[in-house]
Amino acid sequence: MLKIARQPYYRCLARPVGNAELAQAYRANALIDTHKHDPEFGYRFLIDEAKEFG
Repeated sequence: MLKIARQPYYRCLARPVGNAELAQAYRANALIDTHKHDPEFGYRFLIDEAKEFG
């Protein structure tokens, strides 16, 4: 139905997402949300925000 090969699907199921990958994804989402909220600010603002919140 979705036309997804079985092998990569089951390989993905066998290797769950680790804590470090999950934390990295949360940080990336936070930076994207910050940029959407204030798009006029560039990467320097985002770096400062990321450092401020850890």
